[in-house]
Amino acid sequence: MTAHLGGAHERGESPHLSRKLANRHIQLIAIGGAIGTGLFMGSGKTISLAGPSVIFVYMIIGFMLPKGHR
Repeated sequence: MTAHLGGAHERGESPHLSRKLANRHIQLIAIGGAIGTGLFMGSGKTISLAGPSVIFVYMIIGFMLPKGHR
């Protein structure tokens, strides 16, 4: 069984997507990029000091973290 819901054009709406970014959106993207870069650089320094076993520890923590948030 299928139903035809009609497209945006049939409902009288504009078929185009809105491509607007508010100043707040751009600021949040920049903040996220800065935080992500800091985490990446910090992880690289830790891996260079402790060796490849840190990657294994990150994998264990990454597996356990979602389990603890349920």
